[in-house]
Amino acid sequence: MAINTNATKLAQLINPEVMGAFVERKLEAEFKFAPLAVVGHSLQGQPGDTLTFPTWAYIGKAEDVAEGEAIPLSKMGQSKTNVKVKKAGKGIELTDEAVLSGLGDAIGEGERQLAESILDKVNYDCFEVLKNNVTLQHSATGVVNADVFADALVKFKEDVHEGQVAFVSPKRYAEIRKDSAWVTVSQGEKFINGQVGEIMGCAIVVSNTVPDNMILIVRAGALGLELKRDTMVESDRDIIHKSTVITIDKHYVAYLKDASKVIKITMAE
Repeated sequence: MAINTNATKLAQLINPEVMGAFVERKLEAEFKFAPLAVVGHSLQGQPGDTLTFPTWAYIGKAEDVAEGEAIPLSKMGQSKTNVKVKKAGKGIELTDEAVLSGLGDAIGEGERQLAESILDKVNYDCFEVLKNNVTLQHSATGVVNADVFADALVKFKEDVHEGQVAFVSPKRYAEIRKDSAWVTVSQGEKFINGQVGEIMGCAIVVSNTVPDNMILIVRAGALGLELKRDTMVESDRDIIHKSTVITIDKHYVAYLKDASKVIKITMAE
């Protein structure tokens, strides 16, 4: 008996190219650090898996200068940092029964979860870069309030009025929103995806990735995210078990692009 040419085939239901495009759109729309990260594509199509970029050392605070004395000059120190491209990946396996006869949309759910998996990994790596490479730091005790942010922002020197985002844990968010300086923002006023409010010029974003004893204040340009290749989705058949394996991977590197644009607040209990 000939196969009905109008019959639905798994090859039509599972389209890696469509899934890959969906993942890219989701990454662009829900990347937690947009617009704080500078996203580059200079590694695409180029040989090698290492990115070399310059970092600048802070010249230090200004010094007292007596009348008629020369202003001390400081040498701006530049160093090079090498970061290696990493590959993040995840996979799922769908049986024919789950796709053709199971309750719900197995393919759609798999697509959503694969995209979420890659997105979570990229966001996590960006948090790790910020937490582990910060040079501007501030310590505080007690609850998080407007005073904590006001004192920490001094680390930015005179440039205290530039917009910034503060990433906090759910516990610290509960403390901040009780402060009289807290301002809840509406949908149209948000500076960044996930913003719930504002205090002392800091847009507040709540994240489970940030521990309770830490707050990260980040300005645009602090992070760099270099993409070696767009997100790739591939599928393959297991003809013995009659299932389809779908994998997703992304080659990228997250790095600290400008250390002068990040402040880490450490909260002591």
